[in-house]
Amino acid sequence: MSLKQRYSELPEVLFQSICPEQMTEPSLVVFNKDLAKQLDLPNEFRNRDIDFLSGNKVISGSNPLALGYAGHQFGNLVPQLGDGRAHLLGQVASHLNYDVDLQLKGSGKTSYSRGGDGKSTLRAALREYTVSEYLATLNIKTCRSLYVIAGNEAIMRNEPEQVGLVCRVAKSHIRIGSFQFAAMHQDPLVLKSLADFTINTLYPELINSQNPYLSLFESVAKKLATLVASWMANGFIHGVMNTDNILLSGEAIDFGPCAFMGEYNPNQVFSSIDRQGRYAFQNQPGIMHWNLARLAESLIPLIDGNEETAIELLSAVLNKFPTEYEKHYHLLMCEKLALDSENPNSKDLIVSLLAYMKDEKLDYRNTFTVLSNIELNNLSNDVIISSNWYKSWQKNKKIDLIDRMCHVNPKKHFYNVTIEKLLDLCVAEPLQASNYIELYFVSLDQDDSDLLQANNAFDDAYRTYCGT
Repeated sequence: MSLKQRYSELPEVLFQSICPEQMTEPSLVVFNKDLAKQLDLPNEFRNRDIDFLSGNKVISGSNPLALGYAGHQFGNLVPQLGDGRAHLLGQVASHLNYDVDLQLKGSGKTSYSRGGDGKSTLRAALREYTVSEYLATLNIKTCRSLYVIAGNEAIMRNEPEQVGLVCRVAKSHIRIGSFQFAAMHQDPLVLKSLADFTINTLYPELINSQNPYLSLFESVAKKLATLVASWMANGFIHGVMNTDNILLSGEAIDFGPCAFMGEYNPNQVFSSIDRQGRYAFQNQPGIMHWNLARLAESLIPLIDGNEETAIELLSAVLNKFPTEYEKHYHLLMCEKLALDSENPNSKDLIVSLLAYMKDEKLDYRNTFTVLSNIELNNLSNDVIISSNWYKSWQKNKKIDLIDRMCHVNPKKHFYNVTIEKLLDLCVAEPLQASNYIELYFVSLDQDDSDLLQANNAFDDAYRTYCGT
């Protein structure tokens, strides 16, 4: 198996062909054996040849490239961003009958670097690996991580840090910002080429649609409604939902600024640069809706020759997003509470539980775990059991849905403090990082783990950061 490079079919204004920079004395830190089994990797990757894994050597016939894209960053349009520290190596087949991208992140400068060094710290690469794989265990659609490489050099951030890179696996790296970038070019064929490419690679079932570009927008809107619903149900806070961080494949991407809810606070923000709370937890569905409106604006020329008609058609789809989101969110929350989604009381029970959590300052994710453990007779919690909400829930829960409830509510959780402690261990002893990460993931299924409760004192001061 070799690497394909489908993105080279796009107009040249949308990418730069460029090889990764050389890494000094690369060493393999973590390799995702389970994910590797699902991919038809080149022999050089399957054999873990460090020169090819690090990008120091490129597989014959491949064409690494960096994608260009724009983006609304905190509501302000930046006309050119792009992969400033990433190289898309190509595509391989997966055992799920579709191709996936292999992309190195932290692999050096490109024409989109905007003065940056193009590198990543080892800690940031390990964070990308750990968080993306944790999201996958929660059944959240996400980019995955195949491996992490450490280099024998230091780069300056707040202080000197060891360099590293991560190999990211995704169905596609086409973003809303990609369409914004294409739409700003004067040549209408650039936008059409990108849309056709996206349909052919991600949504081939739309090729023969009456209006394939409108169908593309509708399909993407549904995928993103499902994605953000899964974030909300699992207490995931993305941190920076700029349009360049939203993939049309419906996968989560960019795990520098993200964090997880501990004590329930709908206004929770952890991102150090989100000073106005634009991307606070409760704002995520609305921001996704706003981002989709920016995609709709980019698609106008493709939808209909009459701009007014095109806007009307796109608006009709866009206006369905809140209902689509609520549908998926309601189903997920009902699963977590063993409620029949058709029960007329189910929505009120969900809303009142959130209000109860907020008033009592309960741990958001652990509350569902506690409820599951109560049902399994593994725990007694006098505070919850004595609440009016619990009494109402007992009258409405469905016994035959308890097993599903206990399955979707994890036994244990990765909290922000847990992730940072894990990264501390891995950075201090990179040669042991694989063992540390494996043990932490195994501990999520162990009842004697210490990962049950959030550290609220830690979260009060916790800040996450963009970049690497």
